[in-house]
This record gives sequence, structure tokens and C-alpha cells, in this order.
Amino acid sequence: MTKPEPFPVRPGTLFKEGFKGYFGNIVPMTAAALLTLTVLYLVVVLPASQLSDSSKWVRGLALAGGLVVTGTTAYPWYSYALDAGDGIPVRWKRPFEKPELFLQQAVSSFWFWAGVALGFQYLFATPAIFVVILYAFHGYLIADRRAESGMKALGTSVRLGEGSRIILFGLTALFGFFSFFGLLPLGIQGDDGEPLVNIFTVSLAVIGLAITTSVTLVAGGRIYRILLDRLTDREKSSR
Repeated sequence: MTKPEPFPVRPGTLFKEGFKGYFGNIVPMTAAALLTLTVLYLVVVLPASQLSDSSKWVRGLALAGGLVVTGTTAYPWYSYALDAGDGIPVRWKRPFEKPELFLQQAVSSFWFWAGVALGFQYLFATPAIFVVILYAFHGYLIADRRAESGMKALGTSVRLGEGSRIILFGLTALFGFFSFFGLLPLGIQGDDGEPLVNIFTVSLAVIGLAITTSVTLVAGGRIYRILLDRLTDREKSSR
């Protein structure tokens, strides 16, 4: 068992670097975010509303397929977030130089969301949280071209988190809470006291979510770099 190590960067610093990386590359980061969120709406949210009267299996398969497609679409977003976090100009074309990496992302997304869905079935969804923590870095590994396959990206993600599970749990909760601030416009109430959902509030929510999730994705890339350096040092010392 790997001994827990103190994390070298405070949450406030991670947020600061996340904001800096996002606003320093606001056009490509926002474009990738809006593309991913649009796909999420088209293949997850919209079908869910239309299949509300369908069987549980149909809804489940539609949700699973939609999440895999969304996760695959997010591959350029991971790539841009890494560049932004590294302090270099975002390389627009880099994700498309090796189209086969989209397939790796699709495979890893499938197993990631399968684990999350299975985790939701037990203990009030607590296992799903652990799945997220274990496999959170699979997208970064593929975008960084450090995995030979989608499955190996998942396995390496698990190894990256060794010795840092507790801090990763806290950061996951903190970043998740921050990301959902983007959805606050959907909480605006109308005269009848019900949430006011229209094209204006939805548009504000999409833009807000694009900003908050991009910031957390850049910050996550910084965490990934720290954990990758630690894993490399461990592997060198064990030789």
C-alpha cells in the first residue's frame, strides 16, 4: 500500500491556475466545452425527456450510449485543458492528429460510465464516487498520449491516485460543487414560484457551465501533472 503523501498545491492555487489557464485560452476552451455540452444535451438530456415513458432498459441503454458519446467528444477538451494548464498556447489541431485516440477515449468512457452506473445501484451511490476518483484521469492520459489503449488509461489512472485518495476525494467534491454553480440560472423562479426555464436561462446555464467546468478541467490537468510526476518517481525508485 502506497503511503499517503502531502499534496504540494493548495485548492486555492489550483482554482487560480484553473482560471488563469481558462481565460488565457478562452476561445478554444469555450469552443470545446460548448461542443461537449451540446452533445450532452442532444444525446443524453433530450432523449431522457422523450423516453420518460419507455422501459427501464431502454432508458438505461440510451443514457449509457449518450454518456459514452459525450465522453468521446470531450477528448479535445482534455487536450486543450492540458495545454492551458501547462501554460502553453492551446494546440487546436493536436487532438485530431491521431484520430485513433478518439477510439481509446470511447473505450475508456464506456467502462468509466459503466462503473459509475453500477455504483449508483448500491449504498446510496457511494461506490460511484470511488469510481470517479479511481478513473478520473483517463481522459488526460489519452490526451497526453501516455496510454496504449483505453483500458490501460483506466489502469494507469488508478495508479496515479495511489497515496492521494483522500485529497482526491476532497478535491472532487470541491470541484464538483464549483462546477454546478454554472447551473444557477436554472434556479431563477418565475411569478408562480417555479423554476423559470426558457431559452434565456438555459443559455446562461450552458455558458456558466462551460466556464466552471473548463476551470475545473484545467485545474484537474494540474493535479494530473503532479500525480504523473509522483508515479514516474515511484517507478524509477522501484527499478
